[in-house]
Amino acid sequence: PPPLAPLPSADSRAHAGAMTDAADRIVLTQAPPPEARRADDTSSSSIKMTLHPLVVINVSDHFTRARAQSGGRAGTRVYGAILGEQIGRHVEIANSFELKMTTNAAGEARADPEYLRIRLEQYKKTFPKYDMLGWYSTGSEVLPSDEPFHQDLCEVTEGLLYMLLDPAQAMAPGNREVPVLIHESEVHVVDEQPTMRFVSVGYKIDSIESERIAVDHVAHILPSGDSNSGSALTQHLGTQHTAITMLTE
Repeated sequence: PPPLAPLPSADSRAHAGAMTDAADRIVLTQAPPPEARRADDTSSSSIKMTLHPLVVINVSDHFTRARAQSGGRAGTRVYGAILGEQIGRHVEIANSFELKMTTNAAGEARADPEYLRIRLEQYKKTFPKYDMLGWYSTGSEVLPSDEPFHQDLCEVTEGLLYMLLDPAQAMAPGNREVPVLIHESEVHVVDEQPTMRFVSVGYKIDSIESERIAVDHVAHILPSGDSNSGSALTQHLGTQHTAITMLTE
């Protein structure tokens, strides 16, 4: 019979293993980076976004109070954090809270990091499944100052969303659309340089029973100041009160 081939020595096996490990490291370290999109590309995100009415009500209330406190000053902006849950590619924006604002050395608006940390810890105790998903502001369009503000918050949590509520659209006569845009940040190539850009993503409105009751109550409030103003619930309770008063008399 033909002679058996000699078994590889321990040194040769160690050398081969080292070569294999080195090849594996080369493959891992030389993987190409994700390709940046050009500025004229549309978002290819497959995220399924759900927005709860409570968040819209919170932001609207925040803006209304801030505008009243400023004496109706034009250009009033408010800032806050949005909270919720992400499971895979499904993102559910369920709650929000206001941010305490400060300024950096350049005089730019920034969120107070200590206040943000404390508030997140408080919400985490009550809603353990909720994480910070992003931040919100008010205005008709994204401003240049929004990008550095967003990047500053990304040092706390990566991959944040930016929700923009437009008060002017909300108060426009005949408007029946939710005046909210939700953006995610993407890296685009502008003048051959990678640049962060906000890209709008689609969303749907979803609510739980308590939210539907609250929204129905708010939606039925009339702007007039007569005795019939108020929600359907207020009118119903008023009728009951009148009937009880008549019976007691």
